[in-house]
Amino acid sequence: MFFVYLLASRPFGILYVGMADDLLRRVWEHNPLKNSYREGWELFLRHVVEDTPFPSPLIEGAKGVQLAEACHLSDRERRWIDLPALTL
Repeated sequence: MFFVYLLASRPFGILYVGMADDLLRRVWEHNPLKNSYREGWELFLRHVVEDTPFPSPLIEGAKGVQLAEACHLSDRERRWIDLPALTL
């Protein structure tokens, strides 16, 4: 099975589009440095490709989206953004 991917050289950097049969290996080749964001993506990709359990519930993903949106708003408006608690 082949996967089409879109990788960035850095946040808001050059985007690379490609196709690979081993998506986890390709992500590793692209950037060998690990951080929490990458670790989360590797868990998700392993879940998709290898059908392994994914440990993060939906609410954690929603918190990540909320944080990303607040970061963009904070940068655009040059102010602190309060994050309300999320519930399902």
